[in-house]
Amino acid sequence: MAEREGVKIKVSTAADLGGVLKSIGALKGLKSTLDKTTRSMLKTSAASALLSKGLSGLGNKAILTKAKLDLTDKAIKGFGKALMKGVVSALKIATMQMGIYGVAMLGIHALFIAGKFLIKAYHSALAAGAAVAAGAAMAIGLVSAAVREQQAAMYAYKTKTHKEFGGGLNQTRMIMRSLQTDTTLASLGIENLNKAFGAVSKSGTVSFNAQSKSLLKGLMDFASAGQPLEQGVEKAGELVAVLQDTKKSYAEVKTAAQALGPAMVEAMKKADKAGINSKAKFIKALNSGQLSSLGGVEGQFTAVNSTLMSTAKGYFTQLRNMFADLVKNF
Repeated sequence: MAEREGVKIKVSTAADLGGVLKSIGALKGLKSTLDKTTRSMLKTSAASALLSKGLSGLGNKAILTKAKLDLTDKAIKGFGKALMKGVVSALKIATMQMGIYGVAMLGIHALFIAGKFLIKAYHSALAAGAAVAAGAAMAIGLVSAAVREQQAAMYAYKTKTHKEFGGGLNQTRMIMRSLQTDTTLASLGIENLNKAFGAVSKSGTVSFNAQSKSLLKGLMDFASAGQPLEQGVEKAGELVAVLQDTKKSYAEVKTAAQALGPAMVEAMKKADKAGINSKAKFIKALNSGQLSSLGGVEGQFTAVNSTLMSTAKGYFTQLRNMFADLVKNF
C-alpha cells in the first residue's frame, strides 16, 4: 500500500505497481486538468481584467458623455436666456417702432391737412395772381393804346394816303401799328419807334409811309454802331425825312447822314469815290446793303438785334401792341 508523504510515494509491494502506475496516470491527468484549469482561470482572469478595463473605459465615457450633456444643457440654457433677451429686446423695439409709426402717421395726417390748406392758398394765390396779371395786361394795353393814339393824333393832319382806313387819325394809327409790329424793328421798343416816326413826320412835306420804314431798316446798321439806339434811331428818322423830302438836296442828305456817326462819315467818303452822288443812287446803295458795306457796319443791327435783351424787348413790344389792339376794340 502506498502512502503520500510530501512528494514521495512508498510502494510496499510489487503487486501494487499497477495501482501505482494508475495512480501516476491519474495524477498526470489531474495535473493536466489542473493546468487546463489554471490556464482557463488565467484566461478568465485576463478576460476579467479586460472586462474591468472595458467597464472602466465605459465608465469614463459615461462620465465624458455626462460632462458633454451638461455642457450642452448649459449651452441650451444660455441660448434660451439669450433668445429670451433678444425676444424681449425685439418686443421693446417693436413697441418703440409702433410708437414711431403712430407719430409718423399723425405727422402724415397733419401734412395732408396742411396740404389741403396749401392747395386752397395756392388756388387763392393763383386767382389773385390772375387778377393782378389781368390788371397789369389791361394797364399795359391802356398805356400802349394811349401812346399810339396820342402820337397818331399829333400827325393825323398829314396822313392822307390810306383813305381805306377812314380819317387821318385812323390812317396814322394804322401806319404806326405797321411800324411797331414789324418783327425786325420791334427790338427798338415802342418809344424809339415813335421817335423815328415823329422825326419823319415833323418834316413839312413828308408823312411816314412804307418807303420810310424800308429806309429806316437800311439805316439801322449805322444807327446801332457805337452809339445808344435811342439816339441812332432818331438820327436815322431825320435822315429818312431828308431823303423823302423832294425839296432837300443831296448836299443836305450828306450833312444829315454824317450825324449818324463815324461809320456813316467813312461810308460817305467811299460813296463819293464809288460815284454815289445823288439821292437816287444813295437810296439804291442803302437798300442793297452797299452803303453798310462801305461803312464797315454790315450786319451790325443783326448782331445787336439777336442779343437776349433785344429779343426780350422785341417780344415785349409785340405784346404791348397786342394789348393796345385789344383795348382799342372796346
